[in-house]
Amino acid sequence: METDTPGVNIKLTIWPTLQVGAFTGIAGLLFGGVSGVIHSSKPALFAFATGTQWFALGSTFWATRSLFIGGCHLDRDDRQHMLYASAASGGITGGGIGALIRGRANVLPGAVLLSLLGGVGQSLYNYADSRHTQNVSSPLDPPSKNRFWQKIANSPWVPMRSLSDKNYLKILQDKLSQIEDEIAAVDEEIKTISADDQD
Repeated sequence: METDTPGVNIKLTIWPTLQVGAFTGIAGLLFGGVSGVIHSSKPALFAFATGTQWFALGSTFWATRSLFIGGCHLDRDDRQHMLYASAASGGITGGGIGALIRGRANVLPGAVLLSLLGGVGQSLYNYADSRHTQNVSSPLDPPSKNRFWQKIANSPWVPMRSLSDKNYLKILQDKLSQIEDEIAAVDEEIKTISADDQD
């Protein structure tokens, strides 16, 4: 049986949940190791406990978010839906794991903190995704769009300037016409000198 809830594919939910849990667990293990060396007399135990807590938070958040999106039939392309799903999943995860690991007193602080983290994280992802989409959908070299190095090159503090292909071609054509004028002037002098020599 692939789906327990309409719109939710359990098989496609478990593997990403484990991946996110492993990633957050490893991050928690590393963070816990550093913090344990600084604050604890038993850094290995502190690192293991932190890694376990972060694994539980990451995997629970991702599973809740996936079930929330599939169960409520949210549009994955709608950034606002993803923001709501991430914030709500963060709140549910923070409250649930806070109650399970640290007791009832930590339900509200955990729910608020992880709801904010989920919402802010999704907002940052939405912003980065919209910037990436704009860059991909725009032409490769738009004349009005300044990239980082073009901004630096166009700065008044830099003795060079950035040229478009059209500007560079115009400069080359101007130089070519100057050279042709100089060649014509030299040809005239040669004709004048050879005419003087013949006289």
